[in-house]
Amino acid sequence: MFYLAGPYSIDPERMYKRHKKAWQRLYDQTGATIFSPVVFLSSVTQGRTYGEDAILELCLKYLRRCDGLIRLPGKSPGSDLECQAAARYGIQIWDGREPIGDFVYWYKNRSVINNKAPANV
Repeated sequence: MFYLAGPYSIDPERMYKRHKKAWQRLYDQTGATIFSPVVFLSSVTQGRTYGEDAILELCLKYLRRCDGLIRLPGKSPGSDLECQAAARYGIQIWDGREPIGDFVYWYKNRSVINNKAPANV
């Protein structure tokens, strides 16, 4: 499973659409299981308010179960913390700027390239 991290709080509606589009594109191109906390949590919270610390704690629980993190561009202190956590956990990090070719290439060819991912971004 791969974790999709990126800005959200600056413009929740626009960022939700951006995360959903990135999730769909990654899934369509790879068939990989992609977890987007933005898409997931917007469904789960259903208008309830949770503190940022509680949300980050939940996100990090999911991140620990992932094989990699794809970081969408943009300023996001929460995503920066997720990337730092991923590095501590030994989870591979990909740069999610357009194009996302590095991740797609690695995912499609992982058995050919002996499961070696590119260096952390």
